[in-house]
Amino acid sequence: FTGSTKTGAEIAKQAALQFKKVSLEMGGKNPTIIFADCDFNETVKMAVRSSFLNQGQICLCGSRILVEESIYEKFKEAFVVATKKLKLGNPAESTTDQGVLVSETHFKKVMSHIEVAKSEGGKIILGGAKGELAWAIQPTLIEGLAQQCRTNQEEIFGPAVPVIPFSSEEQVIEMTNSTPYGLSASVWSQDVDRCHRVATKLRSGMVWVNCWFVRALRAKIIRIGTRRRKIQPRLFLTNKNDYVQIQKHIGDVLDLKIKGKRALVCAASKGLGRAIAIALADEGAELIM
Repeated sequence: FTGSTKTGAEIAKQAALQFKKVSLEMGGKNPTIIFADCDFNETVKMAVRSSFLNQGQICLCGSRILVEESIYEKFKEAFVVATKKLKLGNPAESTTDQGVLVSETHFKKVMSHIEVAKSEGGKIILGGAKGELAWAIQPTLIEGLAQQCRTNQEEIFGPAVPVIPFSSEEQVIEMTNSTPYGLSASVWSQDVDRCHRVATKLRSGMVWVNCWFVRALRAKIIRIGTRRRKIQPRLFLTNKNDYVQIQKHIGDVLDLKIKGKRALVCAASKGLGRAIAIALADEGAELIM
């Protein structure tokens, strides 16, 4: 199931009564973490894409832009300029960058979130209004909000993104992990050691480094993410639709059963939140990664 947390919880409840196995994807509040030493132009371009692709209606969209203080104003200005270049229009036209939302109900929900952001003291630095077409919303950037406010904690699932400064690695890690979501994150820096250091401390099922939305959909992938800080298998082995069951966690190693066969997977971090492994083709392989 892919959808709202409320509906997913009800599905899980009903499935539990019948002892059914379920896979739930119930959204995220994914941070785009931008350090001062990033490839600036590439990061601006990808921040726009990750924020507004499909009008922000992708569970993996970067829905919080966290920017190191030393480049915050410079980045904000460039981000606004780049976002203004997005062409709003008919989604059936190839030249359109930003189309309409999926329904009138969802349009009203996203607009209500923008009003909530204003009521929480947020400043709309771009957009914030409906577009010319029905159910269209201008790409919206918001700043000046407290970390624990609804706008920074709840999934909006639309073209409305808060931009937030941070002063240190420790602070941005705390900010990232402060929401009940843990689906994905992206880290932007040319310091590889920093990227690895930060990524291992994020409670996120996937962490991209200097990229976004890069996936191998045909690979045999186990993706283990977090949901309300509980560990859950996120995908099957896609080629054979084999269910993955966690047996136990020993240090940095996951002991799994894949289609009844034992396999060891090295976790990306001790917290398991980022454990991502690429399964070997052979079903009987003992070591996956």
